[in-house]
Order: sequence, then C-alpha cells, then structure tokens
Amino acid sequence: MSDFWNVLATNFGGFDGITFAIMALVAVGAAFMMPSMATIVTATCGGLVVFGFAVFLRTVITAKDASSVARENLAYGLALPLHTLLVYGAAFCFLIAIAHAMRMMSKR
Repeated sequence: MSDFWNVLATNFGGFDGITFAIMALVAVGAAFMMPSMATIVTATCGGLVVFGFAVFLRTVITAKDASSVARENLAYGLALPLHTLLVYGAAFCFLIAIAHAMRMMSKR
C-alpha cells in the first residue's frame, strides 16, 4: 500500500493548480459525454489522451525553447512507465465515474 501512495505522491505531487484544473475539466467533460456507465473505459482512455495533449500544449506554449521542450516531453511520453499510466487511468476512471454518477442523480 505504501508503494501505491508513493506513486500517487510522485505523479500528482508536482502538479500546480492549472494542471489540476485541466484534469478536472477533462474528467467532467468526459463524464458528460458518456451515455451510460458501460462506456467508462472509452471515456477514461479518451480523457487520458485529451489530458496528455492539453498538458503537452501548455508546456510547449509556455516554454521559451518550445522545440526542445516538445522533444523532451515526447520522449518522456514514449517511455512512460506502465505503473504511471495505470495510476493516471485509475484516477481518471474514478473521477469520471463520480462525475457521471452525480450527473445521473441530478436527472432524477
């Protein structure tokens, strides 16, 4: 269990408020586009792709040397460890499921 918390702290500890806001917007947007809970895997994968692209664009746009930052981020993305991807997937799945459940409760 401590390994799990270490991976969470490592992956999400370096985020600033804007990155958390991007993550929340992507998760809520994916939850609102889900027709039912049966599409949670598709929504999670789509949310991860959109989140990764949004964070990539943010770092490239704010960098002074955009081409080197883009190359470094692309190289990191291609060599992304599996446990990091699983943690991001679990976090997005949980956030999307909660947002979708709240949306369905408000329709009743």
